[in-house]
Order: sequence, then C-alpha cells, then structure tokens
Amino acid sequence: MKNVSTRLSALFFASALVVGCSSSHPDDAPAKVHGEQFTEDTAPKSIGYVTQAQAASGAKKDGMLYDYHFSGSELNSLGQTKLNLILHATHVGETVTVCLNTEHDDARAASVAKFFKNAGVPEKELQIVDGPNANDVTPTAYNLSGIYHAEGGSFTGETGDTAGAAAPAAK
Repeated sequence: MKNVSTRLSALFFASALVVGCSSSHPDDAPAKVHGEQFTEDTAPKSIGYVTQAQAASGAKKDGMLYDYHFSGSELNSLGQTKLNLILHATHVGETVTVCLNTEHDDARAASVAKFFKNAGVPEKELQIVDGPNANDVTPTAYNLSGIYHAEGGSFTGETGDTAGAAAPAAK
C-alpha cells in the first residue's frame, strides 16, 4: 500500500512538472487586479451616450437655424453639427423639419437641402420652413406664475420672493 501511494504521489508531481503553472490568459492580455479594470480616457462611456441622445432630442425639438449657423450662404461647422444632431434624433421615414429663422435666403435653404441630400435623406422627407418653429412654444403664463407675485388675480410686478417681505405687517 505504501508503495502504491508513493508511486501515485510521484506521478502527480511529475505531471505537475510537465504541465507547469499555466494560465488561460494570453500573455498580451492585461492583468486584472481584484476584478478592477480601468478604461482608456478615450473609450466611450455610457454618460456620453445619454448626453448625445439629449442633445439630439433638443436639437430636433428646436429645429431652428440662425444666422450664426451659416458663413454667408453655406452651413458652417456649427450648423452642420446641429443638423447631424437632428438626423440622429429622427427615425427612418420620418419627415425632417428645419426652420430657417433668418432673413429669407434661397441659397441657405439650398445649402441645408444639399446637406440632407448628402446624408441620404430623400427630398420628400425634408421640410424647410422660413421663420421660427411654430411648434416650439411655451405659454408665458406658465413661466410667469413662478416669477411674479399675483395679488387679487393680477400681477403686481414684484417678484415672488420680495413681495411677501415688502408687504407691511398687519396690526
């Protein structure tokens, strides 16, 4: 019995020497320390995806181009960036609406149309409107209710914070 266990032990140690201490990781794979791995600074992060989605949604809702989006009658880099954001927020087959909130200029409208044509948007899915975006409005009363103090159903003109402090104390 002692001879068998000695032989098994010798066989185990011999196989360990032959196999050695190997790792399933290739030599060029970065080692993980306690499961921690730091990403590169340039690697995309989830917060970047969220920020990009919010910027695209806001650009599409606004949908307006101003004078500063153009250099003469051609789109500048700011205008191209805004139109790219609008494209990212627009679903395939959905009409893209861009409002040119500038002086009427056919050359600027043609520049916008050319941008979308180069991006692969069919002409029938593009709507270019002169003037501000009529769909992007907020009622003024909604915003003013938090700013001005209402007294007796009419606005006094005082801000809500100072209206209470400026009122004389009741005797």
